[in-house]
Amino acid sequence: MTQGDQGQTRGGRAEADTLAAVARLAEALPADARREQLVQALRHHLPRVIGAERIELGLVTGSDGHVECHVFAGTLPGEPTVHQRPVTTGCFVRVLRSRTQLIPDLREADDPELQPLVEARLRQRLVLAVHAGTATIGVLAVTSASAIRPETIQAATLVAAVLSARGTQLSGLAAPDSLLTLEAQLADLRSTNQTLQRTDALTRLPNRAAAFEAIGRARAGEPADGAFAYIDVDHLKMTNDRLGHGSGDEVLRGVADRLLRLSGPTPVAVFRVGGDEFGALSRGTVQELRAALEELSVDLARDPLRIDGREVPVAFSAGVYAISGHDQGIEEIVSRAESAAHEAKRSGRGRVLVHVPGDPGRADTHHERLQMDEVRSAVLTGRLSMVAQPIRSVVQGVEASMDAEVLVRLADEAGRTLLPDDFVALAEQYDVVNALDRAVLSRVVETLADGAPQRRVSCNVSPHSLLDPTFVDWADDLIRGSGQGRRLVLELTERLPIGTVEEVRSGMVHLGDAGVRFALDDFGAGTTSYGNLRVLPIDVLKIDGVLVRGCLTSTVDHAMLRSAVEVADALGIRSVAEGVETAEQLSAVVELGAHAVQGYYFGQPLPWPAV
Repeated sequence: MTQGDQGQTRGGRAEADTLAAVARLAEALPADARREQLVQALRHHLPRVIGAERIELGLVTGSDGHVECHVFAGTLPGEPTVHQRPVTTGCFVRVLRSRTQLIPDLREADDPELQPLVEARLRQRLVLAVHAGTATIGVLAVTSASAIRPETIQAATLVAAVLSARGTQLSGLAAPDSLLTLEAQLADLRSTNQTLQRTDALTRLPNRAAAFEAIGRARAGEPADGAFAYIDVDHLKMTNDRLGHGSGDEVLRGVADRLLRLSGPTPVAVFRVGGDEFGALSRGTVQELRAALEELSVDLARDPLRIDGREVPVAFSAGVYAISGHDQGIEEIVSRAESAAHEAKRSGRGRVLVHVPGDPGRADTHHERLQMDEVRSAVLTGRLSMVAQPIRSVVQGVEASMDAEVLVRLADEAGRTLLPDDFVALAEQYDVVNALDRAVLSRVVETLADGAPQRRVSCNVSPHSLLDPTFVDWADDLIRGSGQGRRLVLELTERLPIGTVEEVRSGMVHLGDAGVRFALDDFGAGTTSYGNLRVLPIDVLKIDGVLVRGCLTSTVDHAMLRSAVEVADALGIRSVAEGVETAEQLSAVVELGAHAVQGYYFGQPLPWPAV
């Protein structure tokens, strides 16, 4: 059974449970009971059927112009469980007009009647009409501290239908005409459909269309200040691959709930604008919205989401852009905020950046997307080739850890060659790197098995792939089945995803059992903690060519190069100096004690295996 099949099975089971619970409620409501008896039965059974922090039922009392409000769950401090309100009360009037209402964020509703609920930290509210024929005789209101779940909406909608079937008992009106009842139900369905067209089915947040409408209203209103944020959840694909798409959905719901708690000087409306992307609209300044999102980012790191009893680290990258003070339209505002979010991803993820009007970020993002389309197409259609660059020992009697590094080249549709610097970072950013690593590793292992002459070669694999247990299992099967594990070194960039060292280590140990060795690439170019070298099972430390090229002219580069070699010696692992291009550079790295070198001085990359 596939994950999709399992998800459908779970969804079908949940729907069946909801239907069964509503059926039991219907059976518990006597067909000849008076209104008071029905309300008493509902007080006992309704909280078991509808899972929400607060459940209310308002019923018209007759001709005195009042609604009798019954609170079945979530009574506020000092609030009676039954009280009277004028029939002109806000919820009743709105439902009379639209029959169904979903308020995604109570703080944005601008309704004094709802202010006590906001102060009680409740956030979303669903109000459904209860009918007797064509007359609206009551409202069922469900309010939650977070995004109202789809199963809660389903249960509430079915309960409203059951109550409408008892409408004459609840209202005391004459029995309705069946045709008129059908027309009323059809009107309900149309109204519900209009509401759902502006609502995301998974998170119950307003969707992208609703976000665009809200930005338009904000630009046309007063005051002139306002900001929109584009929020992109980091590494959701890896969460889906590791824990299943059901857990990925729970992550999105959890992020939606946290976003609904955004605090600041002004309220923030939250939207789901894409698969793993959210929007936030504030009437405050870009600085205020940025500060609120940064506070949320810290909160997520301090208090991770819990999915099925386990902590799941979640981070996001966000871009913020002003909705006023420039002549951009709504789509341009969203695009500029999205551009800043992609820049936040590119510069390390887990950041919130403000896009300044006039910056050409949109064109850069558009170019990146076109480039990623090329990369994705090249990977899927097999338009990749291999070159190898030799690695030479410079210590007498000591073999280099590998004879060559195998590098990948991709060809775009026009036949132009794309180098790793053109696509690897973007592949990680746009979650294409897993497919790329599978294609490369398959080709390398296949070539080794077909008789490549090298004793041992290395190739690059992203740490993001080693975070994915399905990739690790696949690679283990591939390597063990080929028997080439002891001829393979996997090079990992030193720029590991934040907070993932232990998970990366687990994947490395798994593949190490198949004979694979590991190298830490580009050491000295980024910000890897030296402590990671003690944790990760590294066999080779590859020192970045930036330090090698600078060691003859910069005392800092020379000292850092020496330090890297000494750390490798202290850990008992081999060091390889990359980027050696001249005899002077070679002499310097030999003097400092490097075990091996790689660079144009010994040879440029040539087609592999015909090297």
